[in-house]
Amino acid sequence: MLVTYLSTIPYTTYMFLFERAARKPVLYGFGHGRYLDAWSLVHFASGVSIGGIGIYFGLSTTIILTCGLLFLFLYELFESLLHIVEGVENSILDVVVGFLGIVAIITVHSFGYATDVGAVTIAALFAALGLSGLYVGWQRHLRKLTMRPAKKRAKRGLIATIRDNILFFGSAAISIPAVSMFIADPKLSVLWFALTASVVHVLLHSAR
Repeated sequence: MLVTYLSTIPYTTYMFLFERAARKPVLYGFGHGRYLDAWSLVHFASGVSIGGIGIYFGLSTTIILTCGLLFLFLYELFESLLHIVEGVENSILDVVVGFLGIVAIITVHSFGYATDVGAVTIAALFAALGLSGLYVGWQRHLRKLTMRPAKKRAKRGLIATIRDNILFFGSAAISIPAVSMFIADPKLSVLWFALTASVVHVLLHSAR
């Protein structure tokens, strides 16, 4: 019923677009692998930088992790608005890799392997690394566009686009609250994960 109603409206006006999943699971270069590519390193460096900013301002671990994860999801949506389109699996794993970067710098700082100044310095170095990767990646992307006409991507159908959006926003709804819940009460986070994952599974099953 919902799909029937939505089919009467141009779905590009109310849903974020993801492209068809890439063939290669891992791409050793700047492009779109199905799961990982060279951009994953940029996202990891960004995560370390986000964690370093939180440490610099003396924010709690809960706030750094929760706000950092929220920022990573919002950035993927920002890319979609700029028509930088990638597969939903790649987009979600970009968030995961970025989050691992945040966890890495917080772990190094929390276990005393780096002081506040040391952690911020590490974050600054990773920020420089991330910006360098961003520059190189965009230069290669622009060079490809000038050397050959851009390939026209096959448009995703309505059902596929609905499932992509359910998977992306469902992942956000599952993970963002679960971070603070896990720190406060691991059992509560497990319950939240099971509940929201079940809802996402039902929605994916119904969108066929």
